[in-house]
Amino acid sequence: MHITAYNLIYIISNLFNVYTVKLFMDKYLEINPKYKKLVFVGYGTFFLITTLLYFIIDIPAIMMIANILCFFGISLFYKGDIKNKIIASFYIYIVVFVVEILVTVLTFTPFISPLEKYGYTNILGLFINKILQFFTVLLLRNVFIKRNKSNDDVLPLKISISSLLIPILTIIVETIVISTPNISQNKVVLSVVVLFMINFVAFVLYNSLLETYNNKMKNVILNQEREYYYKQCSIMQKAVESTQSFRHDFNNHMLILNDFIANGNISSAEQYLKSLQTEHQKYNSVYSATGNIAIDSILNYKLNGLSDKNIDINIEVNVPTEFSVEIMDISTILTNLLDNAAYALDKAKNEKILNIRILYRKGMLIISISNSYNGIVLYENGEIVTTKNNKAEHGKGVANIRKTIEKYNGLLKFTHDESIFTSEILLYVS
Repeated sequence: MHITAYNLIYIISNLFNVYTVKLFMDKYLEINPKYKKLVFVGYGTFFLITTLLYFIIDIPAIMMIANILCFFGISLFYKGDIKNKIIASFYIYIVVFVVEILVTVLTFTPFISPLEKYGYTNILGLFINKILQFFTVLLLRNVFIKRNKSNDDVLPLKISISSLLIPILTIIVETIVISTPNISQNKVVLSVVVLFMINFVAFVLYNSLLETYNNKMKNVILNQEREYYYKQCSIMQKAVESTQSFRHDFNNHMLILNDFIANGNISSAEQYLKSLQTEHQKYNSVYSATGNIAIDSILNYKLNGLSDKNIDINIEVNVPTEFSVEIMDISTILTNLLDNAAYALDKAKNEKILNIRILYRKGMLIISISNSYNGIVLYENGEIVTTKNNKAEHGKGVANIRKTIEKYNGLLKFTHDESIFTSEILLYVS
């Protein structure tokens, strides 16, 4: 194959195009630390695929599909919800698509067949195309894109879908326009400008909505955090009052025990000691005291509700006072797991056991909850489903847990034997 000057310039400009795409992706999304090195492999693959397709095929429709798929593939190396990744892929393609169409119309021909070989060979036009793409992305990056550092906040599905439809419809409409025979240059330029402005406004609105929605969710989290503080303070206060009350009556308890022993009534003394122990455990509200408000308050609040149900509770918690998991995410995981465990324990017929283990090790949060259950586990399509009667209202807890875990690229595992059901979670945090 004969390599022309245009071919060499195309290869160089395509490298520059890869850099332009990376600028957009790095601002709109956030690289997952696990894939920090692999992401360069992704960009390298994108360069090779698009370059090879240009030399082998160079058909607009195929190049468009390949670019969008490559953008989405690259987005998988970044953090964030899948909807955000799809939207990012389409918006970066809109920038590339619109600028390329505009330059092509002005330097080559207003008519482009999506299913026929492109045949563009204007070196100056190619240079202008890549420079304009770069500066457009630079403008969006520095002025209009405001990325949340955690990249975990996403708009509701209906708004995300609406935002995604705009670039998709733009591509379809513009493809129809440029493939119309005898279309004039002025009409194509006007359509490109109008559609680009629509996408530009939609992009700005999407980011504004995202920022507003994130602020709203932060307020919800702050309110929830305040509620946890209040619950934790109430629990601690109750524990202090219980201890003070026990100490106040300590001498009286000792006098009664001495009286039982002096009269040889050993069985009564043993029974009295057992009742004292039960009463003390009932009001001993503090199960977790790590200093981590979210974990301590959820565990203490939930486990206090089980304290009078004759459950053998064993708990091991070793976590720092702070780590990079939102309170709402911790709440989603722990409250759902503990509620499910409480429901299973209530149905258990034999000895009731609840083992809780929450540990932080080298950037990983490990949560393990084991509980007795009645031996009944239901599966649908290989997934565990609720055993509660009203499945329409119940069974969403596990789905919410899975969705939350995905934000931290974590793992969820359920295991069980005939009497013990275990839920294990691993989150990558810092």
